Amino acid sequence: MLSVALVVLALMGCAHSHNDPDPMFTDYDALSEEFIDHINSLDTSWKAGQNFPGKKEEDVRHLCGTLDPEPGDSLEADFDDDPPKIDYDTLPASFDARTKWPKCNSSISLIGDQDNCGNCWAFGSSYAISDRYCINKMGLLQLSVQYITSCCSRAYRYNGCSGARIATAYSCWQKYGVPTGGQFGSNYGCQPYTIKDCPLKSESNGVTFPWCTGKSSKPSTSYTPPCSECCDVGYSKKLNDDRHFAAKVYQLRRNNAPSIQAEIYARGPVTLTFSVYQDYLSYKSGVYKYKTGKYVGRHAVKIIGWGVENNMPYWLGTNCWGQHWGNNGFFKFLRGSNHCGIESYGYAGIPKS
Repeated sequence: MLSVALVVLALMGCAHSHNDPDPMFTDYDALSEEFIDHINSLDTSWKAGQNFPGKKEEDVRHLCGTLDPEPGDSLEADFDDDPPKIDYDTLPASFDARTKWPKCNSSISLIGDQDNCGNCWAFGSSYAISDRYCINKMGLLQLSVQYITSCCSRAYRYNGCSGARIATAYSCWQKYGVPTGGQFGSNYGCQPYTIKDCPLKSESNGVTFPWCTGKSSKPSTSYTPPCSECCDVGYSKKLNDDRHFAAKVYQLRRNNAPSIQAEIYARGPVTLTFSVYQDYLSYKSGVYKYKTGKYVGRHAVKIIGWGVENNMPYWLGTNCWGQHWGNNGFFKFLRGSNHCGIESYGYAGIPKS
């Protein structure tokens, strides 16, 4: 079965997985300074640091909301029948989409923030898709993560903030179309993002959000804002006039890093998924390779390039946990060995003109 196979591949790529004998698992919270210090005491190719001050692991586990594909489900797209015609041996040792398409830098460099919603599947997809409009000279635009989270997930019987597959976003883009929408508070587009992190009680000033439980900063991970088929008041278009569609969507070749590189080099950023373990939550710099911690969940990200650092090949990606996470929202991840399943399941697409 496909989903089982992907999980097995992910575990093979992250040695020890759920049964790592490291006693730090039970002694300390994964976001504690003690656990971070423990990571940095190991022989690693990367450095850990505090990304979620004032929070515990239970407050952020739901951010990894990507679900594995279901075997035989027609929602999953086929592999690309017309991949880029590139000799893999000619691919550069390093590549950054921001350098190749400098006019699209503001789109490619954009860092999202899920806040209190497990919709990495929507962010990782929407941001990669949006880049391709600019790369294809269709202008700078940002597709609505809000609409994908609330409406696309409902169309495929998912609860967006509780998780979905990246195929949900890509299929919805192709079949129904997705309107524009910017980040929280941006007022950009038809449906900007509306989900905000739950404030601590001492910082709330009496303001409440429906997705917050009211108990400190602990989120309600099951709440997904209702789907709206209208644009925000004041936007110049009706939603149906603002829909953007895909000419085609497709899965990326599995366990084939060079083919993924060729796709990025020729067409732009892609969406990849991988298994997250406790140590990744505190990544700050360097090339991430799993070292310690239990399984947290499956995550989706945008990959914009690759390179080599200290003889370690890596993927260059943008996360969707805000600019305070990692290296200002960016990260490097071991490339070429399907580490934590990162090369086992991915998507891309071409916008319809």
